[in-house]
Order: sequence, then C-alpha cells, then structure tokens
Amino acid sequence: MAAVTPATRRSRREWNFIPAGLPWFQMLGPPYVRGIGAFHLLRLLPATTLIGALCALCLAHHTAQAQTLSAGTGDNAALRARDAFGERVGQEQVGLYNETQVRGFDLATTGAYRLEGRYFLREFALPDAILDGVSVKVGVNAARQNYPSPSGVVDYRLRDAKPGARTWNVHTGIKESEALFAEFNGAYADDNGRFGIAGGAIATRTRFSNGTGGYSVNGGIVPQWRPSDTTRIRAILSLENAGYNGDVIFSTLGRYIPAKPPQENFGAPWADVTRRSINTGLLVDTEFAPGWSLNTIVYYADTLRAPSEFTNVALRPDNRTAAVTFIRTDRAHGRSLTGEATLQRAFGAGEATHVLSTAVRGRLSRALSINRAPVNIGIIDLQNPVYPPEPVLAPALGELNSDVDQAILSAGYSGTYFDRAEIKLGLHHSIYTKTVSPPAGVVTSRTDRKILYDASLIVGVTDTTTLFANIVRGVEESGTAPQNAVNRFNVLPPVVAREIELGVRHEITPALALSVSGFDTTKLTAGLTPTGVFDLVGKVRHRGVEGSLTGKVAEATSVVVGVMAMDPTLSGALVDAGIVSTRPVGVSSSLAFAGIDHKFAGLPSWAFDARMTWQAGRAADPSNTYGPKGFIMMSFGARYNFLWDGQRAQLRLLTSNLFGGRPFVVGPSGLFNQFGPATYRATLRVTF
Repeated sequence: MAAVTPATRRSRREWNFIPAGLPWFQMLGPPYVRGIGAFHLLRLLPATTLIGALCALCLAHHTAQAQTLSAGTGDNAALRARDAFGERVGQEQVGLYNETQVRGFDLATTGAYRLEGRYFLREFALPDAILDGVSVKVGVNAARQNYPSPSGVVDYRLRDAKPGARTWNVHTGIKESEALFAEFNGAYADDNGRFGIAGGAIATRTRFSNGTGGYSVNGGIVPQWRPSDTTRIRAILSLENAGYNGDVIFSTLGRYIPAKPPQENFGAPWADVTRRSINTGLLVDTEFAPGWSLNTIVYYADTLRAPSEFTNVALRPDNRTAAVTFIRTDRAHGRSLTGEATLQRAFGAGEATHVLSTAVRGRLSRALSINRAPVNIGIIDLQNPVYPPEPVLAPALGELNSDVDQAILSAGYSGTYFDRAEIKLGLHHSIYTKTVSPPAGVVTSRTDRKILYDASLIVGVTDTTTLFANIVRGVEESGTAPQNAVNRFNVLPPVVAREIELGVRHEITPALALSVSGFDTTKLTAGLTPTGVFDLVGKVRHRGVEGSLTGKVAEATSVVVGVMAMDPTLSGALVDAGIVSTRPVGVSSSLAFAGIDHKFAGLPSWAFDARMTWQAGRAADPSNTYGPKGFIMMSFGARYNFLWDGQRAQLRLLTSNLFGGRPFVVGPSGLFNQFGPATYRATLRVTF
C-alpha cells in the first residue's frame, strides 16, 4: 500500500456532507435532495465569492420603501448579557468565561449544568436547535441556584413558544474555518398559549482550525402544554449525528515551546470519529395550591462514539519534524439518567417574604470504553507530512466500565426583608457510589457520603448599590482521563469544593451596572502523574478578584467589559516532595474581555461591534519550567437589518483573530491546542 499524504486525501467524513449512515435523508424526496445538492455546489465557491453573493442578495431584496428596523432579528449575546461573566446565544459569545473555562476551572469537567435552574447531567453539548441561550453564572448568581456549584454553573435556557407565536427562521452562510451551515428553527403556539412547540434543525459541513473536517446534523423540538393557568409541561426531544477526521492534539518531547507548525491537518489519514448524541427530558412546573409549587425534571442523555480516534503529534526540538502516536477507542459510550423534584412553600409575613423548599435529586450514569494500545506511527516531516500505510492494530484491551449512582437530599430557605435584604440557606446530603469494572480486572466500588451547604446574603445599602456575600460547599465531578493518559476515559472520583465570595454591585445608571468581587475556591484537582496516569494530584486554590461593567454607556452604545486576576496555587504530597510546582498546569492567572456594540446615527440599519480577549500564559508541565505566553484575540463585525420582501432579515459579518497569531494554549493534561489563522463569518437570517 502506498504512503498517504494528509493534504491530498479525501476522507468521506470531510467531503460527503450526507452521511451514509443516515438513510432517512433519502426518504425526504427529490426537492430536498436537490437542496442538498445545491448546498454541495455552494460549499465549493471561494469564501470571498460567497460573502459577496450574500451581500448582493441582501441589497437586491432590500425594499427601499420599508421602514428602518431598529431591532435586529439575529443572535446578539451582548444584548442578553446581564454581566460580563459569559453569555452565548447561538453562534455569538461574549464575556470572560464560557462553558469550558470559568475562573481557571473547566465546567464541562465539573458537570455543573443546570437547565433553567434545574439539576441535570449532559453527556455532550445540547444542540442549539432547542436552546434559547446559555449563561455562565458565578458567585452570588451561582449561589442563588437551588443546588449551587462552587466553581460556577452553566445554565441552559430552552426555546419557548409564546402565545400566538407563528415564527420561522432560515439561517445560512459560512462560519469560521470555512464551515458551511443551514439552520431552520421556529415556534408555534395557539392564541391562548395552551399548546405550543419550538425547535429546529441544523446541518453543518464542519471545519476546524486544525485542518480536520466532517459533518454535523442535529435537530430537536420542545413541545409544551398548559393544562391550566398554573401548570406547564414541557418535553425535550433532540438528536445529533456527526463525523469528522479524528481528534488531533499537539505535545512536545521535552520542556520547550513548540514552533508553530504550518496550517495543515496532521491527523492520521485513516483517523475517524463518529458520534451520535441523544438528549431528551420532561419538565413540569405546577402551583397546585396558593403558595405551593412543585418543579420537576427527568432527563436522559446518551452519547456514543464508535470509533473515536486520536492523533498525538509530538513536536520535536528541530521545529521541522514530529513523532506521531495513533490511539483508537473502538467504543466510548456515556449514558445518564438524572432527575429532580423541588417542593416549595412561599408565604409573607409583615415586611418579609419567605420560601421554604425541599428537594430530591438523583443520577444513574454509565460510562463504557473499549480501547486499544497506542501505536507509534513514527517521524513525519511537518513541511511535507507523509504517513505510512494504516497499521494493523492489536486486539482491543476489553471493556472498561465506570458506573455512578448518586442521591442528593436538600432543604432550603430564602427570604426577602424590607425589599433590602435577601438571605438564602441550603443544606444537602449527597450519597455518591462509584463502581469500576476494568478489563480482566477486579471490580471496585466506593461510596462517599457528604454533608454540603450554601449560604448567601444580599443587602441593598442604597437604591443603586448592593453588597453580597456567599459561601458554597459542594460535590463536583473530576471528569474523565484524557486520551493521552494511561487510564484514558477512566471516570475520576468526585471532589468536595468550597467557594467564598464578597462583592459589590453598583448601578451607575439604570442601564449600566458595575460589579466587583473577590473569590476564594479550593478543591482537589486532577493532572498527569509522573507515571502518565491522570488522577487527583493535589489541592488547588484559586484566589482572585473579578469585575464586570455591562450595559449602555449611551443610547447607541453598549459595552460588556470584564477582568479577572487570581493566584492559582497547588499544594499536596507531590508539591511537598518537590515533584511538581505550586503552579497548576493549564491555568491562566488573568483574563480580560472587552466588547462594544454601536449604531451610527447616519446608518440606522447597521450595528457595529468589536471584541477583545486577553489570556495570560500558562504552565505546560508540572514543574512549571515552560509554557505558552499570553495572547490577545480581536474581532470586528457588523449587522445589517433590513426587510426582504416584507420579511425581517439580517446580514451578519464578522472577522476574528485579525492578527492571525495562531497562539498555543495548553490544558491540565499538558497537551497543546493551536488557534487557527484569521477567520471570518458571513451569515444571512430571514424571519417569517
């Protein structure tokens, strides 16, 4: 078999938009097939031609006699953001943090997810087809949750169908890294709001900054029913199928910063990832008697990767070659069933209102992986990467099963006094059982019982200034071992975390708010041990300050500005023995974000925006001898709101990473990811 050059291969994952494993595409009839064919032709156009075509179409269909649209029809996270700590709406993201990085912690690892305030556990990201938006909540906003998490909370909002809704959106264009997509979503409800449904579908030819690509098709619906004025029942039904060339990550063979390789897909030519993800659930809210309410959720998540293949490209000191390791997982299957029921009693007494609550939460999680031993591919030339033929892999090592059962019993109180002070108290008893069945090994099981608590105090010292304080002690997940670890995909044990915060919020104007706080979070943390095992390596403490300025500084100008500076410190037996440094791997000590949205008086249909993100350098090895430097990312964009044959429409233009620095960033596993070059986005949305 001849050697294979990645740059010239044509993997079916990269070039075939319709996956062979989805025969239902062929059942939708010739019109839909012709539409997909047009999408194939569209993706072959040069990016500049596509952007020009979108602009030309907008101008051609713009009705000159139509009134100027003062409000846009597209996603704008900046207008939704109540603070600068993280807000995402569709493809738009603003704020200091996101769903994978909060105060130096990975919330995707901790499992601190909420669905409109309710406890649930996801196995993979929820599809945007069913989401109205995502908020990252830290500090007092996280403490206000019925079951807070010390490191913060990712709170998802579902799409809703308002009474009388009759909306339908078509959204298409080109995203970053030349990814093409088509999105359809909408909402329908009867006039009294008794019955409704919202949702949509998104098809994407995915492209990633590392040169890999593939497809993604996802969709979902959120039907709702109001049998009475005091009861609402909602369901979630969503499915995603995706495939791409395989995961690629960079590492080094020593303690040095790797040179930036060419813009190239260095993954093994035969690497492949196929993923299927299901998210479904039922939410019920009812006020069954005056002052009495019951809120429940049952949620099932199921994600299967079969196969999941991974290429580790170890960049060598000569800055020209790399040692390549290929790792295959035949099957990685995660399933979880979670639920929550919260009973609340609200009542007033004099100048105070009180809410007593009791809740039960639980989860059944099952994780299975079937791995193969890593394969050393050899040395490749980064300027002209040529791979040998696909190797014959050793037999699978067998099944690794990690099962988790957890029950949480809670009681809480919240009260508001004289419209000035708000107090919240919570007490939680967690019973956590983990059972591990290794391949051809001994089954082990462990049960942990923890008493957890949270308390917060908010005091309005004036009509515009509020002081707040909170303390949270909770159980958080530690995630799974990464693919470069000896124990890859092994589910790590949970840890107890504690967070304390003090802060102040001041309303400079009714439309502009400033908040400043200090935080202190401690918990056990995971990392690579000297033997290559990803496990708990010590206790980490993140102490710092953060600030947020959000709102309108003028009628036509909105800002989202945030800054965070902290001192991350690692302690424990490995630190005391001098094996690792006191600085944890893969954590930035400072972050900053600044965003501005502005409308010029002479261009009422246009809105312009700019974003800047700063991230400090990180330690890349446990001894803190080297690591990538900090970097700045900038983006500029515009929105053009107009009428397309009487329908509201928006053209969105955005360019990111303008300076094209392609910096490296390193995570707790010591592996490097590299940002891509300057990217652009050009999308068109029409609302019917």
